[in-house]
Amino acid sequence: MKEKITIEHAIRMGHLWINGPTILFLFAPSCLIISGVRWGLLPPSIEWVAFVLFFSSFVFGWLWWSFMIPKWRLWAYARVSNIAELKARAVQAQLI
Repeated sequence: MKEKITIEHAIRMGHLWINGPTILFLFAPSCLIISGVRWGLLPPSIEWVAFVLFFSSFVFGWLWWSFMIPKWRLWAYARVSNIAELKARAVQAQLI
């Protein structure tokens, strides 16, 4: 039998597993290129790539979110005793 956890713990894990990587996918590539240009590591002519990367990283962030939400739900449903309250709290926390 799986170890029972609190709803708060499940929500925190959902934020870590889902929203953390999604935010990284969205902003890290563009920030790295812009920082590289500002620090002189990359030529200024490559700065347009940051905008292209932002839009393509949006797709990767969405795919990650879409892939991980069902996995998190299965993980959380197996470990939380009150699934109805978990669903309500996940919506309230803007996780789902």
